[in-house]
Amino acid sequence: MYKTLVKLSLIIALLGLLSCQQTSPHKVLFVEGETQGTSYHISYTDTLQRNLKPQIDSILADFSKELSTYDSTSTISRFNRTKKGMRLRGYFATVLLESERINQLTHGAFDPTVMPLVNFWGFGTKKAAETIDTSQLAGILKLVGMDKLEIHKLPPTGVVVTKKHAGVALDFNAIAQGYTCDVLGNYLQKNGIKNFLIEVGGEMLAAGKKPGDTFWKVGIDKPEETASDDGRELQATVMLQNQAIATSGNYRKFHLVNGKKVVHTLNPKTGMPQTSDLLSVSIIAPKCITADALATACMVMGFEKAKAFIETQENTEALFIYENEGKLTTYMTKNFNGILLP
Repeated sequence: MYKTLVKLSLIIALLGLLSCQQTSPHKVLFVEGETQGTSYHISYTDTLQRNLKPQIDSILADFSKELSTYDSTSTISRFNRTKKGMRLRGYFATVLLESERINQLTHGAFDPTVMPLVNFWGFGTKKAAETIDTSQLAGILKLVGMDKLEIHKLPPTGVVVTKKHAGVALDFNAIAQGYTCDVLGNYLQKNGIKNFLIEVGGEMLAAGKKPGDTFWKVGIDKPEETASDDGRELQATVMLQNQAIATSGNYRKFHLVNGKKVVHTLNPKTGMPQTSDLLSVSIIAPKCITADALATACMVMGFEKAKAFIETQENTEALFIYENEGKLTTYMTKNFNGILLP
């Protein structure tokens, strides 16, 4: 959606993991790979010591065949090319219905119909142009908005989606990787695995504990444009107790258009790249699909509106990193401090 497939990453802080593997009867297993233009990493304990990478990769391949805009044969690519609409099921239907719910919840700050804007500003499959004629935005905005779609549920799990304009197109990039974590988590739990940490493109879902009876710990990057993958500094470390975390920000993914910095967070109402004092936001919620989408919505809202919004959401906490008079400042919702580690 507003984010490209290479998202901000949350650094997994599994200090002491190697010693746990050597001494615990429940060795931590680790699998990793590539998916959706990014990477995934999964740590889990299994009394049967199963290597689940083949099954996980199969699930991820099926997921991409539905929701990857970089695959011209995927369901979403075919939907974006069609002029009228389609009957949809599976992952696509689930993500679309959740996107519709969060779009309404955030009063349009989160919107999966921004694909025309994503392509216009050069964050899609095409290379970014050095110059852009912004006078075209008025016409493009006629294709953006959930009101440009008619969505009818098709029991038990499907939907029928009709386009009101042929050029309407979807991009689930700001929610799909979070949902991927949930899908993989459901798979592991159905196979009797109760303790795991899943990371896909920087979004994370944790369940149970790691050996040593401690909850999973993850780090949140300090928002720095020039930090390398190996030299990133952590802003905070948190402990996830059967929760998900997702981070969105503007400090790394951008390019120059008309000689000016253009960030990848796009405002679906104005059509413009959304810049504000808010540098990044990390959302903790029960489901990663929700945390992922809300993180993007908060970046569109800006700090003050996002802070007020998150305070109204049950079982949802946030860490905001913003610029205040030239200084990096953090703000945490009331219960976030309870999961923040020293």
